[in-house]
Amino acid sequence: MEQKLQVVVTADEIAARVHELAGEIRKEYEDTDFTIVGLLEDSFVFLADLIRAINVPLNCCFLKAAVHHSGGHMDIQYTTEFDPHGANILLVGGILDTGVTLDYIEKQLTARGAKSVKAVVLVDKPSFRTTELSPEFVGFTREEDRIIGYGLGLGNSYRYIPDLAVLS
Repeated sequence: MEQKLQVVVTADEIAARVHELAGEIRKEYEDTDFTIVGLLEDSFVFLADLIRAINVPLNCCFLKAAVHHSGGHMDIQYTTEFDPHGANILLVGGILDTGVTLDYIEKQLTARGAKSVKAVVLVDKPSFRTTELSPEFVGFTREEDRIIGYGLGLGNSYRYIPDLAVLS
């Protein structure tokens, strides 16, 4: 059976919301040095558009998180090449569902001396949440199970689609 894409948020709607978010972020970090940390892989398209729309001096780097499940235990590992000590950090994510990984990363960066840690996500799915985490900035709140496009993938496919969509 061939799957078809059902667009749930258009590229134009995404572009408009990214510019709105950029304005909110500029205001939040006005007169403050900050570092944007993109959470790979789902954030890369969103992050690129967002930093261009923010259009103020900032530091930018990436963090890769890996979740491993074994024997009922979940281990989250992450790699990054920057020292968070004393930094105001804005984590940029593609989709926030359970919140477990983002919550872990926020706590780890805080423990490593970050001055502040906030988050912006393209898609928030609060009904999937298993933590108390709430991002400070949200592009779109959606409830679909599997959203693809605009850098969000199913495996490594569908990231090229300019809209947010679901497979039907």
